[in-house]
Amino acid sequence: MGRPDVTGLPGARRIRGRSPTSPTGASSAASFVAVALGTGAFSALGLLLAGTLRAEATMALRNALFLLALLLGGLLVPAHQLPGVLGALASLVPSAALADSLRIGLGTSTGDALGPLLLLGAWAAAATVLTARTFRWE
Repeated sequence: MGRPDVTGLPGARRIRGRSPTSPTGASSAASFVAVALGTGAFSALGLLLAGTLRAEATMALRNALFLLALLLGGLLVPAHQLPGVLGALASLVPSAALADSLRIGLGTSTGDALGPLLLLGAWAAAATVLTARTFRWE
């Protein structure tokens, strides 16, 4: 009898000759792309703040944006439960796009991940271009 698999890593199970079980509809490619685009978008946004504002202003704005990202990103309250225009605005923020694409990619939600991934890619591209134009070391 073999040892029990306690790693929890699909790659480790595959190497050991076991097939990983995944939820129906899970897509590791969508999850990987979501993490890569999310990293790019939020890194560029962070550099945009750090490169254009003074340190004190950066810290204050970062905290405010973090709270807004939690609220509007559907992490604390589902976006469809937010009232009126707030719910519509919530579908356009990068944290919501990242959360939606990860939910779909990990199989905990149904739908097409292409829309949230395109939105996240647009945020990453726009923030990178804006950061490249405005960033200064001082």
